[in-house]
Amino acid sequence: MKWAAFALTVSLYLLSSPAWADFAAGAQAYDGGDYETAFVEWTALATSGDAEAQVAIGGLYRFGAGRDPDMVKAAYWYRRAAIQGDIIAQLNLGELYLAGMGVEQDPVEAYMWLSLAAARGNAWATAKRNELSPLLTRDQISRALTRINAWRPGRPGRPGRPGRTGRPDR
Repeated sequence: MKWAAFALTVSLYLLSSPAWADFAAGAQAYDGGDYETAFVEWTALATSGDAEAQVAIGGLYRFGAGRDPDMVKAAYWYRRAAIQGDIIAQLNLGELYLAGMGVEQDPVEAYMWLSLAAARGNAWATAKRNELSPLLTRDQISRALTRINAWRPGRPGRPGRPGRTGRPDR
């Protein structure tokens, strides 16, 4: 099931935006079971700020594709993409905070990231946030809302490349 979820994430990226040659090469390697080549291709993009590649690297670490699972590294890469406004990264980071995987469990932080993704139409994030809401106190929801209202996306990925921020990168 974890592999299917990761494969679906990679497929959605390929279908939802123009695939750059390096990202597509990584996806092709991943689909062929060559996780090391995928890792190399995506890492080059991820370190240069490409949010799609950051999410893909996070997934390799999260699901242990070609390496031991490492939730701390998964959270690191998801956070880098989430800060840029990547909806999938925001969902994944929210899930990690909810479960305390790779980060200290923090339902307020989970609510914030899930809400940011939900506000932009991610149905899974909406469902997860709605499951979490009744478990939070009013104070926790208030703190999450304060963080949400103060949040602004950071540096976008590649110039001119439409991302999952809902607008073309500038």
